[in-house]
Amino acid sequence: MNKINYKMKNFYLHSEIVGKLLLKPLINSKNDFDLIKEILTDKTIMKTSTIFSRDIAKNDEDIMKVFNKLISYNPIDKIIRIFKIYNDKDCFIGIAGFVLLGNFLDIVEFGFLIKSEFQSKHIGTDVASFLFNHARKLKNLKNIVITAYYDNTRSTKVLEKLGCKINGYFYKNNNKIVLFSLNDYNLKLAKKYLVTKC
Repeated sequence: MNKINYKMKNFYLHSEIVGKLLLKPLINSKNDFDLIKEILTDKTIMKTSTIFSRDIAKNDEDIMKVFNKLISYNPIDKIIRIFKIYNDKDCFIGIAGFVLLGNFLDIVEFGFLIKSEFQSKHIGTDVASFLFNHARKLKNLKNIVITAYYDNTRSTKVLEKLGCKINGYFYKNNNKIVLFSLNDYNLKLAKKYLVTKC
């Protein structure tokens, strides 16, 4: 049974393949900075990411800029943020969640990064499904957009399973990027923003 502990702001869910998962909000701490640094400097993981790789992290100063963006959350609801994912052995698996889309408050962008050794275990699907189900209940949140590399079939399949629809393509640095969203709300403005930022 998936449940939310609002007091601690942690989320617990069950994954059929890996068992219990714990989502903890990313916070401003050295430990969390080090976890983000671990992910941002892993070239194998980062080559699959559109959302988390927009700012190239070459040094600690660059990583801190990305980290500061990731620890912010949307005032609509405290679930609209980035979470760290842990398994039942308290092993860090990756990150997932929502980030602000420029100055929009009613549209957010979703993304996830799973460490290489935990991929192909449906963790991204399970976590995304859990967070999407909660986000869909928020009255002030009108749309969720997601970008994925065209050739990243693993991510695109996850998004299609979640009911997201393809709403266009664009190119950045010779890479074809697919734009997914839950609906058409404010999509033109969102796409314009993403084309300049991706």
